[in-house]
Amino acid sequence: VTVSDLTGPKRYQGLVNARHISMYVAGKVFRLGGHQAARLLNRKHHSSHIHASRVLKDFPALREEAKILETKWRDRNI
Repeated sequence: VTVSDLTGPKRYQGLVNARHISMYVAGKVFRLGGHQAARLLNRKHHSSHIHASRVLKDFPALREEAKILETKWRDRNI
């Protein structure tokens, strides 16, 4: 998945899931508020971030994928 896919308007299910995960992880890793995390991916407002959090709460597989990505970001060598 490319950055332009994540920030674009397309709504394919696989792409939407990737967008939810990336928005959630960006909010956690970079300590962004809901509005900031949503704007990072060209979403209109904080409700996109809230929806992403709810989706991850309801789908354990997506939540696990988000945890793995979050761990990789936190453990990277800078």
